[in-house]
Amino acid sequence: AGQYIYSPKCKMQSHELINQEVYAISIFANVYVPQGLGDDAVKFILTINGYDFDVVPINSHLNGIKIIRFSTGNSSSPYTERIGEKIKSAVLTIAYTNEVKIAPQINNIKILLGGEI
Repeated sequence: AGQYIYSPKCKMQSHELINQEVYAISIFANVYVPQGLGDDAVKFILTINGYDFDVVPINSHLNGIKIIRFSTGNSSSPYTERIGEKIKSAVLTIAYTNEVKIAPQINNIKILLGGEI
């Protein structure tokens, strides 16, 4: 059996995720956080039109922003962040905080894009 030693912190960053304007964006990801690590062991940051937003996957049980949406209206939900312009640029950064012998795992990452309602 092999022995794994994990770096305490690391990041992954995507290239540009969209090639046309969209009205909403969220992420879907299966995240496994082993016992011994906190819910903050994996952080998802969506950089939208140059601004960073801490988000949680839409399929997550965690509280937080799950959808970033262009909207000029007033109605909102606790898991939606409204912005005042269409989404022209999106980059995903995933930051990991590990222990020496345990690390979170992520798979099945999907970027969900929405049009005008």
